[in-house]
Amino acid sequence: MLRRRSTAAVVANLAKWVESGFSQVFFVDNTFNLSASYSIELCRRISETNPKINGRCIFYPGVVPRELVEAMSKAGCREVSLGFESGSENILQRMNKHFGIDKIREASRLLADVGIRRMGFLLLGGPGETKASVEESLSFADSLNLDSLKLTLGIRS
Repeated sequence: MLRRRSTAAVVANLAKWVESGFSQVFFVDNTFNLSASYSIELCRRISETNPKINGRCIFYPGVVPRELVEAMSKAGCREVSLGFESGSENILQRMNKHFGIDKIREASRLLADVGIRRMGFLLLGGPGETKASVEESLSFADSLNLDSLKLTLGIRS
């Protein structure tokens, strides 16, 4: 179950932070875009108040409507940490991800289309990982033409 603060409360806090001199905000929650309707409303409310902020968030690549990335861009989002963990369909299934490489590629393209920088996350060394699947993941990440890539080796169960 996801718990959320009201969009009005989030925007009110952002306004206080901007008043205090902050200009950067990082939504550290890999479910930022779940649900997309909540995130769209939040971004629209942020846009309406026109705060002078640069935003970042961690993003789930399985649910990425164009309307959301457009709203994020208007709200000041400048970078997304795209947590796809692997570029191998087999490994994504073994990790019980509910998305595949096509969804990752689509999310990356939509973000790039609106000028949001993309940092990819790869978790290497998970269950069933092989040299071939690591090479597949690295090749896939390279094909996305990301702005940056973070690699993590080893996964705790």
